[in-house]
Amino acid sequence: MFDPRSDPTLGAVLAGNAAALAGVVLFGFDLHTLLVVYWIETGVIGASIAAKIRRSEATDDPNELPDWEYSPMGGGSRSVRELAGASNRTVLGQFLGTYAVFWTLLGAIVISIPDDVAGIDPGSPLVVVAATVGLAATHVVSYRVEYLGRREYERTGPVALMIAPFDHLLVLFVTVWLGSIPVRLFGEPVGALVVMVLAKTYADVRAHGHGGTNGSGPEEKAA
Repeated sequence: MFDPRSDPTLGAVLAGNAAALAGVVLFGFDLHTLLVVYWIETGVIGASIAAKIRRSEATDDPNELPDWEYSPMGGGSRSVRELAGASNRTVLGQFLGTYAVFWTLLGAIVISIPDDVAGIDPGSPLVVVAATVGLAATHVVSYRVEYLGRREYERTGPVALMIAPFDHLLVLFVTVWLGSIPVRLFGEPVGALVVMVLAKTYADVRAHGHGGTNGSGPEEKAA
């Protein structure tokens, strides 16, 4: 049985998605409010990862990193394995230069939805601000309790941390694109929004289980 005390990060993932579901069912969140909150959540995750990269004291093994290529801002395509052994400052710069591009692109898509899709109203600023405060607080607690309190920074290298949030970013890209389909066809039925939240929750949990941001990546070796 899942015990949130044994995995605070997964607990934060479930709590955030549960809050979104409650917002749809109980408070009438519309599609755009939901997607803006999800986009902000991804930005908060990026900020959390940046803080973890700066604090990391572990060393990455290039043989245990995925053979992914990325294109940092102002540079050509590179393999993440090339960063193994680089300083935390270097890895942080590469992370920010890559993640910021994807996050900004996603934000442009999300923010433009009311202009591009007939019948979609802009999200509620009050809800978005409240969600931002709540999400930030959740990740601060997770950082203090899990990353520092459980000394995760000694087990997870900066490059492993750098690649961790991209599964979540991909989930949100898919959510944005697929979430617009029932809205274009049927408007904004609560059922469609509930299904979208549940699908994102499932994808988030799967991404977490495959490395996510829980620190159970390749740096944790058996004794």
